[in-house]
Amino acid sequence: MTRRVAVRAPTAASLPDSFRIPSTTFSLVKALGKLSRSSLLDLVIQWLDDKDVKAFPPYLGPRSVVNFVAEEEGLTAYPLAASVEELRAIYEDLRDRKGGKREVIDRILEGDWRHGISLRQLAMVDMRYIEDHPVGLRWTALQLVPLKGDSAQFQSGGDASTPFPRFHASTFLRSIQHEISPLVKAHYYIYRSKTLPLTFVRIFVIDSPYQQPH
Repeated sequence: MTRRVAVRAPTAASLPDSFRIPSTTFSLVKALGKLSRSSLLDLVIQWLDDKDVKAFPPYLGPRSVVNFVAEEEGLTAYPLAASVEELRAIYEDLRDRKGGKREVIDRILEGDWRHGISLRQLAMVDMRYIEDHPVGLRWTALQLVPLKGDSAQFQSGGDASTPFPRFHASTFLRSIQHEISPLVKAHYYIYRSKTLPLTFVRIFVIDSPYQQPH
């Protein structure tokens, strides 16, 4: 009988929220390091909230996280917490006392999320940075105009009486995902700002599914 050969075809599906980046990835240290100590601890405590912890499970033992086996368990500087409640209390204690930011980052990456940081967690880190530093990034504003007709009438803008089109982030996201997905692998995240009258659509591009078909 002829042996079947497995064929792997690239998929255009978007990357899921739960896709994990290895905790040893250096860029994670840089990403987490953008936040202040207090903002970082607030975010971790949010991850450990009862309504969110299933989406961001911490490492509490060999069977606490799917598809992850810790090596050299006894050599870690951070002993395992017995429960989410205990771990939440640890981070609340860190928030209540003074200390360095690096100890929090090390605890996250080498201890409680040693199995990796999910793409959704990374997106939340980026959005928290924008909330903390609303003028820390350079923004480019573009104007959408019809392909046909007199475009000169659309150049004024900035007028309080100027009508704005209704914009639904989820509909926009589905449309842009349909256009982008065949070209690159990406993670999509919608976030409504708590301090600005804005809704952010974050697109985190990994690479093309056709660059590495194997």
